[in-house]
Amino acid sequence: MQQSWIPLLLGVVLVAGLGGLGYLGGRAWGRATQGARARKRLLRCANEHLADVLLPDGIDGSLHVDYLLLTRFGILVVDFRDLEGVVFAAERMEEWAVMDGSYRSSLRNPLGGLYDRVQSVRQICPEIPVDGRVVTTRAQFPRGRPDLVMPLDELVKELGFVNRKEQVPELSALRPAWERLVAATTPNPMGVRKKLRRL
Repeated sequence: MQQSWIPLLLGVVLVAGLGGLGYLGGRAWGRATQGARARKRLLRCANEHLADVLLPDGIDGSLHVDYLLLTRFGILVVDFRDLEGVVFAAERMEEWAVMDGSYRSSLRNPLGGLYDRVQSVRQICPEIPVDGRVVTTRAQFPRGRPDLVMPLDELVKELGFVNRKEQVPELSALRPAWERLVAATTPNPMGVRKKLRRL
């Protein structure tokens, strides 16, 4: 009698295990596709862009850059962070804490690296405006957000989506500097998207 329950018990355990794996897999897939959609929204704000490139740092080295965006306002250096949850951050904190439910992690303060990247672009393109942002997706900052950190929704609202078929007079003055920047960068083979992209 007791042995007749064993196949049923094994079946229940198997179904529960497969259900758990399906849930975790679906959640991971959802996060990945949300990140991809967020990146597409970011790039719709630029007339041209470079992704996952190496930029000379001015002292015989190079810096990885997530995105360089050419907009009608100038060049925007973007450090893209697909974060979910509550983030405790400040400009001078060495590490930022990220809380997502019961999961806790930390990341190194990205602002120092952003300042270096912006400075490197300014050395190549000194005659046009260059700015930088750490762009987040689903992060919340309950105790305040550093000045150069911006949710993607706010950046989209500020820049607006670009119609690349439309002629933008402001770009003609920016294009020589942009072409110089393009020539100075190389694809980062270790980058997330693993290729240089221009639109």
